[in-house]
Amino acid sequence: MKRRNFIQFGVTSLALSGCRTEYSPYLANVEKQNRNNKDIALIQNQSSGYPFSIALLSDTHRFYNDLKGVLDKINSDKNAYKFVIHGGDITDAGLQTEFDFYTGLRDKINLPFVHAIGNHDAITNGIFVFKNTFGHYDFTFQVEQTHFIFFNNNTWEFGENPIDLDWLESQLIAANNIIATQGGNIVVLGHIHHDSDERFSPEEIERYRSLMKTYPVSLSLNGHNHDHSIQNIDSMDYMTIGSVSNNNFMKLTFNSSTPSDYTLEQINV
Repeated sequence: MKRRNFIQFGVTSLALSGCRTEYSPYLANVEKQNRNNKDIALIQNQSSGYPFSIALLSDTHRFYNDLKGVLDKINSDKNAYKFVIHGGDITDAGLQTEFDFYTGLRDKINLPFVHAIGNHDAITNGIFVFKNTFGHYDFTFQVEQTHFIFFNNNTWEFGENPIDLDWLESQLIAANNIIATQGGNIVVLGHIHHDSDERFSPEEIERYRSLMKTYPVSLSLNGHNHDHSIQNIDSMDYMTIGSVSNNNFMKLTFNSSTPSDYTLEQINV
């Protein structure tokens, strides 16, 4: 009996070894799509002034049924939003199959999306897949007089010295130079909460807060922590968007270009 099972296993193994494997879950041959840049261009071509609103969601990994509910809710009132921001952790394991599944859901929503990279998006082949699907990890764009700075702060997943506070400061300076003559406000988004003492040194945390205060920034956004929260530090808000697993998302409305003239509302599904 044992010998027969062994022979059957051997025959099966030989048969399988003779087959060509056409698919692997670790496949990473996605063509460059530059989705963020394309959608940012759509946003900037829809100039309508203030006020405008943004749907904020994050941490969709493992929660695709909840994501579908959130997207359906956004789509049912899509005229209320100028665009959608995803705060990172699109996927759980950084697999192309997960990115493809997500974009299939996203593409059913007729609104532009801008995506930050999360720590889960940066494992296995995720760094490569994210870059080819969405574009650069650090980037900026302007909507009306509001400046958005997306900042990759996934320290563990990007090896040594991945947090580039010099780059962040250079972008804050550039935005402030424009604001000095035209007015406006600034939003910074990095997936990891800025005061994570597991990932950042005390010096990095202090410098980040100093940058937010010096330039100054209206709102610092992050994902990663799944529960929505707001901290007020040095008279500015640091907000965790929260996961779609909570069956809600945040509506951020800029009423004008005045730095503090915005409102936040939790939208339940």
